[in-house]
Amino acid sequence: MKIKLVWKNGTHIIVAYRLFIALIIFSLSRLCLYWFQHDLFPAQYIPSPFTLWRLGLRFDISAVLMLNLPYIFLATLPFPFRNHKYYRNFTSFFFYFANFIGILLNIIDSAYFPFNLKRLTWDFTGFLKATNNFGLLIPKLIADFWIYLLVVFVLFLILVLFTTRLSYDRKLFYQSKWTFFGWNLFLMIIWAGMAIVGIRGGLQRRPITLVNAAEMISPELDALILNSPFTIIKTYGKPSLKEVV
Repeated sequence: MKIKLVWKNGTHIIVAYRLFIALIIFSLSRLCLYWFQHDLFPAQYIPSPFTLWRLGLRFDISAVLMLNLPYIFLATLPFPFRNHKYYRNFTSFFFYFANFIGILLNIIDSAYFPFNLKRLTWDFTGFLKATNNFGLLIPKLIADFWIYLLVVFVLFLILVLFTTRLSYDRKLFYQSKWTFFGWNLFLMIIWAGMAIVGIRGGLQRRPITLVNAAEMISPELDALILNSPFTIIKTYGKPSLKEVV
């Protein structure tokens, strides 16, 4: 029998819970590079998986928040219609789609890493555009890298299973619509502030970039604490990762 936890006015709790689970799954997908390609890194210098997770957490948080900005905005709007079943399904689509893309990019990078020895950057999109017959290569890629696709499926399935454990309470526990609007507008502003801090990687003067990874760990290991959505977004319109580092 499926057990559901019900929270009164649980919108903000459920958003926070979903993002927390998404962060865990996202970090696991990032660490897949270590598990699949650890022989490409100098073994004597590789920290423990826990240390790699800890060092890359700021970059993971930044990427997860960037990917989920549409979901956070839509799900926390201070209007009662957000509690409508169909609207919740609409916002959930953004959540699952964004996090599927994040997981997929990290796992693709785990497979592609031996060919370029760096995390995917924005210049990879130029490579895809230049490959006219890329669609014809998809069946062969699936056959050669099916294990990576299986990992994507398993991680996404875990995400779905864990993020559907909470359900919304259909009742509204507010004295008036104005009370609902005022309180939830305040919480939405809090969400905006936390998202800005998280995307920037903290309260420091400048947002974190790819260079910060090389300052935290040996440059030849920085791919293990970076994640692909972060490197792709941060290199938009900029030199490639090798040139930046």
